[in-house]
Amino acid sequence: PIWPGIMLGAFSVNMIVFLSHQIDPSVALNVSLLISTGNTLSALTGYFLLKKIVRDVSALEKVKYLFIFTSIILCACLISSTIGATAVCAAKIISWDQYFIIWFTWWLGDVTGILIVTPLLLSWVNYLKTKWQWNKKIIEILLLYGLIFVASGLIFCDWAFVHSTYIKPYLIIPLLLYAAFYFDKRTLTTAITLSFSIAIWGTVNGYGSFASSSINDSLLSLQIYISTVSLTILTLKATIN
Repeated sequence: PIWPGIMLGAFSVNMIVFLSHQIDPSVALNVSLLISTGNTLSALTGYFLLKKIVRDVSALEKVKYLFIFTSIILCACLISSTIGATAVCAAKIISWDQYFIIWFTWWLGDVTGILIVTPLLLSWVNYLKTKWQWNKKIIEILLLYGLIFVASGLIFCDWAFVHSTYIKPYLIIPLLLYAAFYFDKRTLTTAITLSFSIAIWGTVNGYGSFASSSINDSLLSLQIYISTVSLTILTLKATIN
């Protein structure tokens, strides 16, 4: 079982964040325990439903099971977001009038994270067991990652000025479409993770189209964008398969 690792990781991260913001240690301890419990229950619920409905993880290569997977994580993440948002508001770390926006951002953030990381891990798990060999395809993959890195920096970190902030985020989509048609799922999920990790870093540091005066609004807008684009590209890849 890996649930103790999930709980310990969630607890540790939240304790560090709360203590860095000068929250009372006893309050930070109790709230972190509740949040980590919610994250663990959410993960266990998702795992249980996936094992019952999608018994073979390779089935996520099909559109039908990709949509089932998405529906499951939409439901499972309700647990972590509800417990987490309720805990921070009950502890008066955040006021109750901010409850819904915190809850929704929390829920969408969990969904977006799972939607990006889970396909990435599933696509790599079997590949790591095989012997790695240098060939022409690997050079093409490395060139793709280089293009994704540079394009993401230009788009999400303001390395170059583009006049329209509404158009700029979508300039990465042609590269992701190219990856979906020409490369395998492992390469595609890695490209998605690379691009959107840069997008998150840029937004948090005040760069790109999604940066605003409110970090919560910035992340909310970015999460909607990432989850929509990721699901669209993954669905396209499943259709191609």
